[in-house]
Amino acid sequence: MFTSIYETPATHLYREMVGERQDNVEALTKMIIEGEHFNDDEALTYSVRIRLLTEYIDEIEANEKAANATTSDD
Repeated sequence: MFTSIYETPATHLYREMVGERQDNVEALTKMIIEGEHFNDDEALTYSVRIRLLTEYIDEIEANEKAANATTSDD
């Protein structure tokens, strides 16, 4: 059953993004190490996904740290 993104807890989405990034890193690493199945288009796709997920994850973490800093100042 499909769950709306609006009904999913933020922590779950964060964990999903971290897991997805790790899966892409592992797939790209395996592709590079094995070499024989290397595909430029697929490697580029993995690289872009990793970069975008990292940017999203970094932004979430920065916002969380800022929120915690604001809360601890009170």
